[in-house]
Amino acid sequence: MNCNRNRKGQYAPNPKLSNLQMEAIMKMVWGNYASNNKVREELGIPNGTFYGWWDQDIFVEEIDRQREKKFKEMSSKAIRKLDELLNSKDSRTAIQAAKLILKENGHFGERFDITHKTPDSINIVVQNANDCNGSEDFDDDDDEEDF
Repeated sequence: MNCNRNRKGQYAPNPKLSNLQMEAIMKMVWGNYASNNKVREELGIPNGTFYGWWDQDIFVEEIDRQREKKFKEMSSKAIRKLDELLNSKDSRTAIQAAKLILKENGHFGERFDITHKTPDSINIVVQNANDCNGSEDFDDDDDEEDF
């Protein structure tokens, strides 16, 4: 996919798209519009023309590229916010943040045992789902410990 950069590495509009197509893409991805149709109306683009663009691979690829760029820019802000939530005084908020962090770090298939003992104490125990192969085996013999 074309990165659309000039010789200085700066963003350059996709030369295969018209200025109107690029403006529509930028407004749809970066603007604050309730729907793509609102963008179409504001720019005065006929329905047939606008929806015909969606059949053009180059148009859809540019939208996807702009969305990916936007999400990358938003991710650092989201991580800072998640860090704030993890340190929240509200234990429920902190627990949700902890679950999300664990999930995003590959612990989705694991069981969580989260207990809220006191306002200042939260215990999180993570057990890999593969450890029990879907079933739990309890040993009543107190003399032996299985590791």
